[in-house]
Amino acid sequence: MDNKYSEYAGYFAALADEHRVRIVTLLLDGEKFAGNILKELDISQPTLSHHMKILCESGIVSSRKDGRWTFYCISEDGRDKIFDALVDCLVEEDDRKTFEQKRRTKRKTDIVLL
Repeated sequence: MDNKYSEYAGYFAALADEHRVRIVTLLLDGEKFAGNILKELDISQPTLSHHMKILCESGIVSSRKDGRWTFYCISEDGRDKIFDALVDCLVEEDDRKTFEQKRRTKRKTDIVLL
């Protein structure tokens, strides 16, 4: 089997849990302290740690320590890889160039807005 499909399966597996999808959705607003994520979910701290480990190992989420506190955010590289995987799996080959052009245009707009 093609190695890229194995990589894609890892991303999709990381998102194949409703708590992890909710965590990713929460992180769309920006970096969050683990305690704030925990307040939003009805799960225990060890369960949150388990989900964050899976998301971080997949590359979708990145973390940073600040003293005793851990902060999480969506990984730009991970986000791009998931997008590429979805496009590769769901979009006809002829339409992929259009998607890539739109993505590049949006990034330029994002940079200008910053």
